[in-house]
Amino acid sequence: MKLSLNWISDFVDLKETDPQKIADRLTSSVAEVEEIVGQGGFLDGCCVGKVLKLSAHPDADKLQLCDVKTDRGKVRVVCGGTNLREGMRVAFAHIGTSVKDPKSGGEFELKKIKIRGEDSSGMICAAEELELSMQYPPKLEEGEWPVIDFGDGDEDVGKALSEFIGGGDIVLHIDNHSIAHRPDLFSQVGFAREFVAMGLATWKKDRPDFADHKL
Repeated sequence: MKLSLNWISDFVDLKETDPQKIADRLTSSVAEVEEIVGQGGFLDGCCVGKVLKLSAHPDADKLQLCDVKTDRGKVRVVCGGTNLREGMRVAFAHIGTSVKDPKSGGEFELKKIKIRGEDSSGMICAAEELELSMQYPPKLEEGEWPVIDFGDGDEDVGKALSEFIGGGDIVLHIDNHSIAHRPDLFSQVGFAREFVAMGLATWKKDRPDFADHKL
């Protein structure tokens, strides 16, 4: 099971914020934490962009030419995102930014390149390319290769992505076998309750209503 500290924080205020100390407490008292993974480590050089115009790539059926409004002005990129539309706000990475290659697991630095003869200066990013898949999981209806969709509009366009999403996330990988006898823990809110019971956190006054179920 993957436990998101950002998601947990929707329900509680953490009294302990050190991921290693949280993992140690959970391992000794509740369930073994197999791994601590930091997400959102690829946010430097990224901003909230807005797709101004889309047009077909003249030499590739699955690619589009995108004019994107960014914090550095209008930028032209080539993109294969299957959920692109004019007016949508996206996660945009500028030239010089390092992003993740989901296929190899490595990372690479963006450079100005030509894709099938068309200049591309940056990237409209999918969640996997910025290690944000926990916060922005793809939806089936978005197609084979969706990019992060922040909705339509002009609000926060040009804002640094790290500021817009509130930074990255810490994900704790929990051994499912160690909670097989605790079905109440097979959810984020279930672990939120456990955090409160262990003294690692206190309930938020404005937490989602379903967090009150069976306290």
